[in-house]
Amino acid sequence: ADVEGGTGEEELNRIKAELAVAKSEATAAKTDNIALVERLKYVHGFKQQQRREADVEGGTGADVERKYTRIYEEGINPFKEFQGQQREKQKQRMGFVDRAMYMFAQLVFGSQSARLGAFVYLSIVHMLLFSSMMRMVHHSSSALYEHQQAVLDHRHSVTAVLQHEGDPLAAAAASAGAVPPPTDSRLP
Repeated sequence: ADVEGGTGEEELNRIKAELAVAKSEATAAKTDNIALVERLKYVHGFKQQQRREADVEGGTGADVERKYTRIYEEGINPFKEFQGQQREKQKQRMGFVDRAMYMFAQLVFGSQSARLGAFVYLSIVHMLLFSSMMRMVHHSSSALYEHQQAVLDHRHSVTAVLQHEGDPLAAAAASAGAVPPPTDSRLP
């Protein structure tokens, strides 16, 4: 009985050793695959990798690569899930206006075409506003200049009439002009 028990224990120890070796090899292979994905991302770049994934779509190689890519990306930031939960809690605590502005900002800053559209829209609005203000300033300054000229002309003719009250030619010019002669003799 001792001989059989000793053989069973030896076989069990041998199987445990083989299992430990297989586990260490699997762990090493997983680490190597993750490192390979990291190198792939570095060498090929994001756009080339998208093209390659579109070409290999549906194959077993693409599935294996996606699996290890996911593991690699999860391994980059171990607190990613916690940060996502905290972000969701903060969004829930926001008021309606803040949440609407946050969603709008995500919409605008989320894609290149949305950013380009916002830039074009804001540029057009600013150009229209600038041109409208320039037109208003020009129009009001022209009207102000005309009014100022009319006031100065009127003031000049009133002054001329006042200085030449006794002159019959000035009285005739004043009666023919737009400015009536003064009726109050106390004016200087």
